[in-house]
Amino acid sequence: MQVAVTGGGGFIGSHVVDRLILAGHDVRVIDVQPRWRNPVWAVRLNVEGTARVLEAARHHGCGRVILASTVWVYGAAQGTGELAEDFPIDLRRAGHVYVSTKLAAELLVHSYQEMYGQDFTILRYGIPYGPRMREELVVARFVQAVRESRPITITGTGEQQRNYVYVEDLADAHVRALAPVAAGQVLALEGGTPVSVREIAETVTELVGRVPVHYVPARDADYQGVSVSNRAAKELLDWSPETPFAAGVRRYLDWLGWAGDPPASDAGAP
Repeated sequence: MQVAVTGGGGFIGSHVVDRLILAGHDVRVIDVQPRWRNPVWAVRLNVEGTARVLEAARHHGCGRVILASTVWVYGAAQGTGELAEDFPIDLRRAGHVYVSTKLAAELLVHSYQEMYGQDFTILRYGIPYGPRMREELVVARFVQAVRESRPITITGTGEQQRNYVYVEDLADAHVRALAPVAAGQVLALEGGTPVSVREIAETVTELVGRVPVHYVPARDADYQGVSVSNRAAKELLDWSPETPFAAGVRRYLDWLGWAGDPPASDAGAP
């Protein structure tokens, strides 16, 4: 199958490309230089960019568009308990500009299907980690702090939890999502086990070396975390995250070439 991957040079996208090629697909990568500190650029990229992809797909007879969305959209959910893909949303609760762009992109995908019959699949990514992740992501920041013998800084209490999902597990879901059964579906690719920020710090220090842990106040508009069901992906794609969190961190360290020797400041354990 011929597949074009927008953002294929990025963290998740590059793993998706690897997995698609491994599965025998003919892959083309389309990417731009990211500028995520500019909100207007983020809107143009995620919203206008989605519209351009949909329009190109419509005019060239593309079989299906697969949209990369995020579980951050569940922060705008109306309801409690475990949330499925058909949850109602309150646009006033979108919060972060990035979340607003993803909600807008999802709306465009549905509109193109209704107006033009353009087939789609929406994949809502869980919180990813693993090789090639950006240095500002929490796992990478904690690892870098230990490597440089600096304290780990935790925002908030450290008890906030996320269902992290290893990036290669996410990539595997994309190959499965090419199957006809995924057409017209919205699927949450949520991690399997909640991990607190404090547990991330503990995992990193156990694998790399111990440093002090400092706490700072929480930031506005942070994703607070909700319970998200990945049942639909399990039922339709036979997909579930397989990589335990500590094993995924170990693979990230291997990718970095980290030998695992504790830093000189090991005596400064919290």
